[in-house]
Amino acid sequence: MDNKERLVNKYKNQVHIGKKTIDELVDLLKEKGAVVEMSKFEILPSALGNMIYNIKCSEKYKSSHPDEGEPDVVEHIKYPEKFMQHGEFVFLAYIFLQNDENKQFYENYKIPQEEYEDAVYVIFETRTERIYCNCTKLQLELWIFRGISEYDVENRTLAYFEHLFHLESLDNGWY
Repeated sequence: MDNKERLVNKYKNQVHIGKKTIDELVDLLKEKGAVVEMSKFEILPSALGNMIYNIKCSEKYKSSHPDEGEPDVVEHIKYPEKFMQHGEFVFLAYIFLQNDENKQFYENYKIPQEEYEDAVYVIFETRTERIYCNCTKLQLELWIFRGISEYDVENRTLAYFEHLFHLESLDNGWY
């Protein structure tokens, strides 16, 4: 049995069919702990730049912007504001307060990449529905909760197998 079949057999009954909206994901965040919405000016430039770069690398984006060429990762991370013209991207960001209620998230977040990155946060881009979180466990939970379409399940798309892998990762503590 190959790895894909192993994942299907083990996790097919845990698949979340039906995609949740960003509002539903935000509601989940609020249920999970004490969160505060951040303004777009409080979002770390490197995290913002990284998200924009990843969005621009997607095939969907490239097909709708054929004249832009390949994005430059360094430019996007250093100067994210340069790539946010005309409201092309709409970001929502939330920070988890550092308290006992949120302790589980602070035990599982990535090592800070910048001096002032000492908090667990989640960033959503509402038009592309991208999610970034610096706590891997929480990122997996959000990806799983968001769910996938029935089409993906029926046609065993890459999104389906990615969803199964997220379930396995969370199940095995790979975060």
